[in-house]
Amino acid sequence: AAASMNKAAGVYWGSGTLVHSPEQFIEDAAQMTREELPLNLWVDFRPQRNADGTLGIFTTGLAALGHMEMEVAASHGDPEAVMARLVEVAYHLVDRDLHSADGDLIDLPPGKPLLVAHKPSIWGRDLTVLQIQL
Repeated sequence: AAASMNKAAGVYWGSGTLVHSPEQFIEDAAQMTREELPLNLWVDFRPQRNADGTLGIFTTGLAALGHMEMEVAASHGDPEAVMARLVEVAYHLVDRDLHSADGDLIDLPPGKPLLVAHKPSIWGRDLTVLQIQL
């Protein structure tokens, strides 16, 4: 409702620390189904380049959905492919309400199973995260 206000400049989703344009928020929310959750509205997947050139990614917003936040510490993979895979893993866990234990493998085709570890956040956040090697 707030997104459809005439003067709305944006929609702030606090738990994901995200700001969306009203038009995009309305469009994505309208397309939401049980099979097509709009994680992009709820979860921030924030990439950053590490000093050594590797890619790091962390999420904000999964905790509000009852899941651990996720981090990729240092990936040498293609940034777009790594990001897409992390989004896919998050969707898989949220959609099925799965909670991976420390040392679990997430077997999500295509590709090899992904090892997850419960570790302290490497981005200075005071929480334990699902660290995923991608």
